[in-house]
Amino acid sequence: MNIYDFITAQHNLVLQKVDLIRSLHISDKVSRDIFVKDLYESLENLFRTEQISFYPPLLESKQYGDITETALMQQRNILNSIQMIPHLSQEEFMQTLLRTLAILNAYNSNQQLFLFTVLRNQLAPDVAVRLGTFAMQFHTELTIGKDLQTAYDVCSHLMPSTFSTKSRGHIKAMANQVRQA
Repeated sequence: MNIYDFITAQHNLVLQKVDLIRSLHISDKVSRDIFVKDLYESLENLFRTEQISFYPPLLESKQYGDITETALMQQRNILNSIQMIPHLSQEEFMQTLLRTLAILNAYNSNQQLFLFTVLRNQLAPDVAVRLGTFAMQFHTELTIGKDLQTAYDVCSHLMPSTFSTKSRGHIKAMANQVRQA
């Protein structure tokens, strides 16, 4: 699976989780809190996977640094909104969830329309598949509870060999930086 299909599939799974939370009875706070926590962890793992596997190819071309920073800011905003949900009243809960869903959909649309297009122009199809393989394994390692550095170490051999030494170093530094954040 290439990187684009993997990221899209993961976003679709997250959207399904949001729909599940929306379908819960408003007074079922216990279930809501459990599913919101799962949603947060899923998004956190997805965003970390994107940060390590998806954005570094954009950094090969210095033209896209601002776009990457904007995406990281959107990720933080989404996660912060989800963290607030368990502390909200029943009325505020649905408004915040819908607002967060709108932000998540906009974030996903921006990736589909712009970032994927840029990456398709930069990455050969075989490199996109190799990067997708890396992202899938990295995401799996995070999901089973490994820390970022360990997950990166387990998967680093799957990183496309066409990435420059500088990019590989940057990716490893990102794994360390994200872990410390």
